[in-house]
Amino acid sequence: MNRIKLFFTFALIGTISACTGEGTNTSVGESSYFDLQTLLDSQVEYLTSSEAKLKKELTAQGAKENLTIDPDSVQGWKRQLKLFYEANINKKGFEGEYFEEHLPVINGLSKSIFTAKTQKNPVKVLECTYENDTLKEIRVSVKESNTVYEVSKEMTLHFNSEQHLVGFDIKGGETMAVKKDLNYSIVGTIIY
Repeated sequence: MNRIKLFFTFALIGTISACTGEGTNTSVGESSYFDLQTLLDSQVEYLTSSEAKLKKELTAQGAKENLTIDPDSVQGWKRQLKLFYEANINKKGFEGEYFEEHLPVINGLSKSIFTAKTQKNPVKVLECTYENDTLKEIRVSVKESNTVYEVSKEMTLHFNSEQHLVGFDIKGGETMAVKKDLNYSIVGTIIY
């Protein structure tokens, strides 16, 4: 009798695991917002195949540091762009969570702006700027807070006329109840 119970227990666990495994492989593109993850994936592939390097200028609390990094793999580039990957709003759970606005062309520039409807979403604004229908810049504003800390980041991706990533910048700050405030900036320049 115990063998039968054990068999059914494992069969039930296997069935549940199989069902939940399908759900974790959800397509990112199921929302109607700008698909930042797919864009970043294609840029990372290009950067890797081009054997591009990354020059970074880091500033924190007035101290500066310059680095040249060789993220020689897809994973290396994804680590360097991690904060932008985290800012992707084109996820199934965010459907209906953002206002979408498209500004018409003025002097060759147009914009698509996605603004959070509530304060619970950390990505407050994602703004895409186009020049003659060519993506030039993506700006992301992130803010998270609770009773212990507040984190804010202004991040921008820059593209050339071929729509290849040429650089990024991140300006941020952290305020915590128990330690000194931290302000930092990172300027990344792609070297092809």
